[in-house]
Amino acid sequence: MLTACYNGSFKGLRLYGAAPSLLERIVPNSSVKTSIPEAFDLMGYALPPGTVVATQAWSAHRDSTVFPAPETFIPERWLETGDNEEQLEAMNRHMMPFGTGSRVCGGQNLAQMVLRIVMAAIVRNFDLLSPLETTKKSMEIRDGFVCPSLTFIAFLEITNSTNRRLSFRRQWPAI
Repeated sequence: MLTACYNGSFKGLRLYGAAPSLLERIVPNSSVKTSIPEAFDLMGYALPPGTVVATQAWSAHRDSTVFPAPETFIPERWLETGDNEEQLEAMNRHMMPFGTGSRVCGGQNLAQMVLRIVMAAIVRNFDLLSPLETTKKSMEIRDGFVCPSLTFIAFLEITNSTNRRLSFRRQWPAI
């Protein structure tokens, strides 16, 4: 189940990535083979040199034909069940929270490894509890450019070997 939660959390970047803005590029004046200005063929569309093009993952990551119930946290969707190979392949093919192609983030593998280690350490060492004031409304996700514009509360309890509990709560104000 930890693998499912890790996949769900990492794949959670599908909906709320760290840099959701467009990744702009400019169509070059010519191909590598010639120095004559020529249009770039993008899947049958001719893009003239100097055209600004951009990729953005927002709509691709919310495509319900690829990601059933795309706005819902369902960690099990990333587990192999024997009959979902095509669906997993399609979802993985459409994932690009770290970019894609030659400009993919160089820190992607490190980020994935750190996330897996931190999640395992938290689950092993803490009892995760919701603050008493947590409601369905307070858990609604709001889009912000990089950080959500709402108050964030973390509440962890540590039970040590003598069964003494240490509670710790931290609240970050809305930006």
